[in-house]
Amino acid sequence: MKRWGSVFATILLACSASHAASNSDLAHANLELSKAYGRVMAQQHDDRDRKALRDLERAWIVFKDKQCAFETGGGDGTAQRPSDPGWPTWSDCELRVTDARIEELKGLVCTGVSACNPH
Repeated sequence: MKRWGSVFATILLACSASHAASNSDLAHANLELSKAYGRVMAQQHDDRDRKALRDLERAWIVFKDKQCAFETGGGDGTAQRPSDPGWPTWSDCELRVTDARIEELKGLVCTGVSACNPH
């Protein structure tokens, strides 16, 4: 019995380390997302465009949550499809979707005067 306790503790520590790494990666991704959003927002020329971008980002947050709920088999942020360990965890999904959004926002940043299109 003592041997199984040791094995369980080792597994628990490995899972905790993996979870901590995921949280750290996600925190970093959220910081990068915030920076990218801020750069795009700073380039908006009027309140209408700023509101449109804000609405778009709010819709993206809803999309991200629904996407990860679908992929993991639950909507509470913790569920994972139990029958298939190959399905991503919520944090895996959130990190992947957030990284994709960062790239989308980077594509919206004006890189020069001719690239910017003020209204």
